Amino acid sequence: MTTAARQHHCKHRAAVATKVIRLRRLRDLELIRDIDKADIYIIHLLRDPRAMFRSRSGFKEIFLAKRHQLTWTKEEKFTKLGLEAHTECENYMDDIEFARSAPWLRGRYMTVKHDAMSRDPIKTAEEVYKFVGLELPDSITDFLKETTGLGNATVVGDLGRGGSLTTQRDSHEVIHKWMKWDVKQAIRNIDKHCSRFIRKMEWPLLLDPEVSNFELRTI
Repeated sequence: MTTAARQHHCKHRAAVATKVIRLRRLRDLELIRDIDKADIYIIHLLRDPRAMFRSRSGFKEIFLAKRHQLTWTKEEKFTKLGLEAHTECENYMDDIEFARSAPWLRGRYMTVKHDAMSRDPIKTAEEVYKFVGLELPDSITDFLKETTGLGNATVVGDLGRGGSLTTQRDSHEVIHKWMKWDVKQAIRNIDKHCSRFIRKMEWPLLLDPEVSNFELRTI
């Protein structure tokens, strides 16, 4: 989209949403001139770090690739994962703490947990729209039902839905899929190095003896 097109779009819309995936730190927003006077709301999507690291290509580089890591021991690989997890999780904590303390963001910052969005996408969407002062359109509700498995069940043999190339997914299945990860020590390291962030977001420490109904095979 050209600059002129963006300006026209913003001028004739009551609300505009922008997905930002390359902003390194939330406090970098203050580099934008007069950002503290802008009518903006920030919705911060956060994911359980154990699921996040399991899905990243960097995990494969640490544990699966056989290039310069040939001399690494298994313990060194887990240590590297733990240190990377600590850095990432503390950066998220810094973002949250900055947003809570910045006067210009008071009442304008909201965190959304990936698993909550997957577990109940319509409720989460309603909360997001309410946060920005808008009503949830029926078109968004219909879209969520269609793409997250909340609508009609997929008919067996229907080549138009539910295939491997479709964007339709059972949202309940997606949030638990990563738990099949059988590298117990890796999860222990992330639990340890991300405990402050995990507790802040009220996720369970999965290897805590008090957490029931969760079993992991040892490697």
